[in-house]
Amino acid sequence: MAKHVTPSDTPDTGLPAAAPLTAIAEWVADVLRDRIVKGEVPPGGRLVERKISAELNLSRTPVREALKLLHNDGLIEISRNKGAVVRRYEAAEALDLFEVIAALEGLAAGRLARTLTDGGLARIEALHARMMACHAAGDHTGYFDANSEIHDLIVAEAGNPVIQGTHRRLIARARRGRYLAIMDPARLAQAVAEHGLLMEALRARDAEAAEAIWRQHLAHTGESVARRGLRDACRATCQDGGGAERGRHGGGAQRGHDRTLPRMLPEDFSSSPKLQAASGSGSAGSTPPSSRRCATAGPSSSRSKVSVRASISSGSAPWATRLR
Repeated sequence: MAKHVTPSDTPDTGLPAAAPLTAIAEWVADVLRDRIVKGEVPPGGRLVERKISAELNLSRTPVREALKLLHNDGLIEISRNKGAVVRRYEAAEALDLFEVIAALEGLAAGRLARTLTDGGLARIEALHARMMACHAAGDHTGYFDANSEIHDLIVAEAGNPVIQGTHRRLIARARRGRYLAIMDPARLAQAVAEHGLLMEALRARDAEAAEAIWRQHLAHTGESVARRGLRDACRATCQDGGGAERGRHGGGAQRGHDRTLPRMLPEDFSSSPKLQAASGSGSAGSTPPSSRRCATAGPSSSRSKVSVRASISSGSAPWATRLR
């Protein structure tokens, strides 16, 4: 029989006053998960049961169960000495994780393009327009939330329960990586361009292009997160080691971590001519990509399957070099 919490234990969650313990624990996990994903609790930060219980006006039991859920998601580590601590992103782990996510979401995008109805396209168009409006306004949180809804909708509407189930088990850890990636202005500009290209492929019902674009989109995210992981690891090595350690490991730390990255990593995003051409960031005095694209964020059918695929073969898309 499911254990219930009393009305006095229940915060303003929108759940019934006598909600099962599991429902309250899942709500707490959602709150903490969102904080971790958006960096409000940084890597290495502690989640203290007592403080969370006091903040949310709950007993410690649902908080403890919520922490177990976050541990299962791979977002935190739990030890007897330190308690619950937010995990750091390692470069190799980011590449491994997003290799799988890219395959799953790429397959989902291709399947969706083959079966997409006008109503389904309209829902994605609305989310895309909202995402672009947030991007133009510099609202990173709003951008990320709309962006996440697009990714989740593509998987949900793909019509494959195996893709959905596997994706659900991995997405919490991946979502944190996606939020980290948009903190890089060059990657953000590239991601916005890739979302626009996906919309063109979906409007054209071009399954092959949609799958290729979305796979590359997620692979680029993994690469961006991996680079950040390398920088953070090297910074921590230098800070923790002092002068002697820097002399011994300072230059070698970067090289050592570099060996964990496969040769798949492309040129630096910020210096890529293809990225600059796609995002408009290479032209002095040009209209910022966010405002320019937001003005034309509505549906467009002007590009056909042929023209979308031409972007792949010609290398004019920011992800095209990896497809050739």
